[in-house]
Formats: sequence, structure tokens, C-alpha cells
Amino acid sequence: MAAPLPHAVHNPDFQKRQLPNELVQAIEVWKDKIPFLKNEKQRELWLKCIRNYIFIDTNHDGVADWTALVDGRPSRILFPNKPNINGDGIPNVLDPNPYVAHKVTQTSGIPEHLKIGGKAGVWQEKLWLDYKVMAVNHTDKHFADELETIYSVFKLDPIRKWKKRDQIFNVIYAFRSHFPKAEAAAFHPTAQAMSLAGKAGYENTELNEKQKCKLVATVLHELGHAFLIENISSQELKDAATKLVGWDFPSWLPTSSIWNPTFFESYSGHQNSFVSNYAKSNAHEWFAETFAARIWEKESLDKQYCPMFPGGAISLGTQGWIDSLIAASE
Repeated sequence: MAAPLPHAVHNPDFQKRQLPNELVQAIEVWKDKIPFLKNEKQRELWLKCIRNYIFIDTNHDGVADWTALVDGRPSRILFPNKPNINGDGIPNVLDPNPYVAHKVTQTSGIPEHLKIGGKAGVWQEKLWLDYKVMAVNHTDKHFADELETIYSVFKLDPIRKWKKRDQIFNVIYAFRSHFPKAEAAAFHPTAQAMSLAGKAGYENTELNEKQKCKLVATVLHELGHAFLIENISSQELKDAATKLVGWDFPSWLPTSSIWNPTFFESYSGHQNSFVSNYAKSNAHEWFAETFAARIWEKESLDKQYCPMFPGGAISLGTQGWIDSLIAASE
């Protein structure tokens, strides 16, 4: 994420090439939602700029080095389009120098440049060895109580079984912009990562019961986003939200992409069968909240933490659907 932009190639041929279909489609569906796309002049400047980068293929494997699509949307931030951009066999996040070819011996342990010291390092190692989840200090720092609580989430039977085959979630970044009382965390599909608050988000590094409760609920919610993207088609999301909570999607809503802007519009109906008000934000958040609530019920987390998710808010039909999805993912 902190990599410098590649030097622009300024290859005239790049300005004439046809844009990737995925990018063309994304521009079309988001052009009225994203400010720099709505303005024709800004959109043309953006396209001219990104054309210098999105066709670069350093190791000639047919996959471009960079993408201008981040989490399904056109972006002004270029993002690595390959998990191993320099071709040395080591994933970008584990590589001390991921954008320059160099000789590195890959080991099964935590790379030196990512190691966290002290008790937090113990839980970092357990997360990595047991679940192949790498806790990484980014603009904030992880701490022991936080990582131990996160580890307890991955120990839960449904999460543990799903994570054995999951390929879309591998990293937890400590990120300074997140605060547990407000924006607690985020899931980043393109980065296959979750970001959440570290030390800077808490008054002290010994979490009380309420803070642990909030953190567990938050992690389950973000895992719900990962689960949705990996396991559920846009058609299934549309059908389930319509049937189970009466979501009123337009009849013309395309179902070819989970990233269609309509899936990010708030619920406008009058049903109360939502596990939380936040679940009404959009269909993605509805699933993530419902997934978290169902895991909370199945694992009786109210007895271990607090009654964060009242079970009565989830209908039997919704429970059955989530349970079938979890069983199919194991």
C-alpha cells in the first residue's frame, strides 16, 4: 500500500488500446455515483493517466501489474493486480521488497520485517501458524489483548472450518483511522485484508468486557463481508434479500456483479426483521450483520461476551439460509 507509483511508460500504444471489459463495465455502472467519473473532463484525464499503468506486464504472464479497480469500483489509487508482483514466488504482503525482483528465501514463519515483539508477537504467531492470518502493523500497532480476542473468533467452529478453504482473507492491518466507538473496521477485498484499530484506538491495552464484545462482533461482521464475496453470487444475494427481508430492488437490477451500486443503497421498506439498524445500510451490510448475528447465536457468544445480537431478530428462514451457506463452505 505504501509503494511508490511506477514510472509512467507514456507508450502511445497504451492510449489506443481497448480498456479491459471489467473496467469498462465498472465505469458504466458507477459513472453517476463517483464524482470524478460524473465530470466528463475529469473522467477523460483519469483515463489518460491510468492508461500509462494498467497495461504494464513486467513478467509477461498476461496479467497486468496494476489495476484501477479497487473493491469493484473505479479508483484513483492504483493497486497491485498480482499477489506476487515481482515474480519471486513470495506474496506481496510477506515480501520485504515486493515491487523489486530480489533473492529471498521463503520460510513458513513470520518474515522478519513483519514480526511484532512481546506478547502481541505470541498471538501474531499463533494466528499465522494456526489460521494463516497475518497480523501486520500499518499506521497503528497491534497489541496482545486485541490479537488474543481476534484469535478467539477464528477458533469458533464455523469460522475455523471455513478459513481452511478461504482464499480471500489473509491479513489484518492495524490502522490508525479506525476507532471502536465509530468506524471500527473495514474489509478490503482487493487486498484480501481487514483493517481495524490498534493501540491508538483504545485508552489502554487491557480490554474490558464491553470492548472485547465489540471487537468480536466487529471481526465477525468483517468476516461476513469476506464470506459474501467468496461464496454468494449477486443473483443469490438479490433473491435472498428480497425474499427474507423484503428488499425492494429494481426489477431491472443486473445480477452480473456483486458490486452493482444498487446493492449499496439503503433499505427503504418497512419490515423490521433486521438484526440491527446498520443492516439496513445496504445489502452488503445486511448480509455481514446477519452472518455475524447467526454465528453469535450458533456459538452462544452471549454467554462468553455479552448479548450483542438478540437472536429474535433473525427469522427462521434467514437462520436456515445462513446455516446452509456455512455448511456448504466447510
